Amino acid sequence: MAEPAHPPAGDLESRLAFETLISDTSAALLAAPAARLQPAIRHALASVRSFFRADRCALLAVSADQQFVNVQFESSAGGVEPVSQDLNLVDLFPWSRQTLLVERAPVRIARMGDLPPEADVERRGWELMSIKSALTLPIETGAGDLHLIVLNTVHKEREWPDAFVARLRVLGEMLVGALERQETLAGLRAAQARLASGAELAGLGHYEVDYGAGVAAVDARFRELCGLPAGELSGLQSVEFWLQRLHPDDRERVADIRAQLHDGSLERSSVEYRYLHPTLGELWIHHLAIIATRDDAGKAVLTYGVLRDVTVRKGIEIEQRDLSRLLIQAHEEERALLARELHDDITQRLAVLAIEVGSAEKAAPKGPSSSALRSVREGLVKMSEDVHALAYQLHPSVLAELGLLEALRAECERRGRQSDVDFSLALDPLTCSVGRDEALCLFRVAQEALGNVVRHADAQSASVMLREVDGGLLLGISDDGVGVGAATGEEPRPGQHARTRGARERHGRYREYARPGHRHRCLDPCGRRFAMSGAERPKVLLADDHLMVAEALKSLLAPEFDLIGVVPDGRALVEAVPRLAPDVIVADVTMPHLNRIDAMARLRKDGCQVPVVFLTMHRDVTIARRALEAGAAGFVLKHAAPDELITAIRAALQGQTYITPIMAAEILDAMRGSPEAVEDPVGSLTLRQREVLQLLSEGLSAKEIAGKLSISARTVEFHKYEMMDRLGMHTNADLIHFAIKNGIAEL
Repeated sequence: MAEPAHPPAGDLESRLAFETLISDTSAALLAAPAARLQPAIRHALASVRSFFRADRCALLAVSADQQFVNVQFESSAGGVEPVSQDLNLVDLFPWSRQTLLVERAPVRIARMGDLPPEADVERRGWELMSIKSALTLPIETGAGDLHLIVLNTVHKEREWPDAFVARLRVLGEMLVGALERQETLAGLRAAQARLASGAELAGLGHYEVDYGAGVAAVDARFRELCGLPAGELSGLQSVEFWLQRLHPDDRERVADIRAQLHDGSLERSSVEYRYLHPTLGELWIHHLAIIATRDDAGKAVLTYGVLRDVTVRKGIEIEQRDLSRLLIQAHEEERALLARELHDDITQRLAVLAIEVGSAEKAAPKGPSSSALRSVREGLVKMSEDVHALAYQLHPSVLAELGLLEALRAECERRGRQSDVDFSLALDPLTCSVGRDEALCLFRVAQEALGNVVRHADAQSASVMLREVDGGLLLGISDDGVGVGAATGEEPRPGQHARTRGARERHGRYREYARPGHRHRCLDPCGRRFAMSGAERPKVLLADDHLMVAEALKSLLAPEFDLIGVVPDGRALVEAVPRLAPDVIVADVTMPHLNRIDAMARLRKDGCQVPVVFLTMHRDVTIARRALEAGAAGFVLKHAAPDELITAIRAALQGQTYITPIMAAEILDAMRGSPEAVEDPVGSLTLRQREVLQLLSEGLSAKEIAGKLSISARTVEFHKYEMMDRLGMHTNADLIHFAIKNGIAEL
């Protein structure tokens, strides 16, 4: 390129020429497509070199650690060797590095004599590169990257007028800005390609809705997923089409989430729902949405979202859920089979052995033989109880026989006997039918949770709540413990030992009450009083489906009673009683076809008041309580001492009620706390209700109570009206009076 006729002086003509160069360079950079940008930059550097009549002009990039520079673009005059592509600033140009990169000042040297003494390293380097004059400017852009624009001469010395230095920096910034824009555009294109390929691989359909402008933009994948009709859809027609084809069962839920997203309650949403595709039928869609812009009122203006077809995954999930249900059912059936085998075989054999050993013990003279037999019988009893506990863990019979509520009550009673935890229940009567699988699932959840409370929570009290909510069942279990992982080895809390001691004392008093003493009239099936003379032997009808036990009982009862028949199930019992007219019935608690309580209720309905003594292998307080509340005259364990059964039959014939002493305290305790008994009104309230009542009595509002208990004000109102309904009260004043009267609050 020929050198310009004018020298680069600060006169008006030179300045206009340089401004024209800058303007032309700017236009060329803006107009250059990506493939032509680098040639445009080289042309601009050549024009700058020519204008300043320099031998070299280059654009250098500074490394991130500012130790090196790389020559990105260079223009050299004919016969001038280009410099190395990578230069070490620290070793070759330390003074220039300090001036350019630390002080951010230009290096402007018209002749070698202008170099300061501290630039001795530069002087030697420039001499090796034959540099006579040099101008270097630091260029820093918004991205934070550093560049240098360099001019130098190797043949003649040149002046670098002040008028052009600042404008040369502007031109350098234009060149660097063009490079950065190219890199940014390349990065955007790469990111767009990655997003597009990712969206394609993931099957994502994208949409954008501008509610301010009333338009929606969707991509081809979205159109395919939603089955939009061919042709352009104006305005929000694509949104309306999508809304209309939501599955009816999911439409309200999706609309609620969408409303929360649009009014500001949610910033983003993730929801799965069913969609009725025009041609593909029912699909499962996973929908992600986010609000990009809101107006001053917080309403959505611009939203983005993606849709994905997850029909295959949902199908697999449903199949897995069905398979899991089948596996759980098979598991539970196997557990039930094992439990039944233990009950019907092992425990019955143990019962026979216990009865026979007890008979031998009764016949043996007092002494070592009698003591040995007693030890054997007690060992059999303990073994039988262990087997029963194992069978209960495998499959609680009370769940199938008495239902979910009684099973939960029985589990709490069992856990209470095994620990020092005080359990309370808030079980609402169920108006809906609970399926076997659902009941079993809820019971297993409660069983596991209560086990964790006893084993890990270090709790003093726990509560179990079951109520109907929104067409389903809500099970809640809470305790006042410290949770799993609490430190062990702590001293017992105040009152812990006292609570255990108190329980033992209460049980002792219950044993006193357990002695026969409750009398009632005992009538035969025709309604007549029993009028037995000393010569008559009472007639006993035995109901037991275990033949081995029945035979052992026959030999046990034969010396004192007439065994007039043995029936195998509850239905046969109902049919046999009017025909055989027994004086007393001895029935196994668990009987097929018609359970023992229903059988007894059927007899009572038919006018038969024959006393019934229940005999069982189950040390189950709930079953015993229900039997006695239904009118049973006795409750005896099969493996108890033979004298107990005979004593119970005698008591029943005398119009008395007999409860086996080893369970009397627990049974009476349960009966006093049962719904049929007179309840302690405070005890009928849950722990949370008592907390709400106390705070209400202290003058706090529903909102203040909610804040203290970390619940909503609506929940506080719910507890308040639940208490009013349970206690038969109508106002807050009634509740406060009740709280003061019962010591929950003070005046």
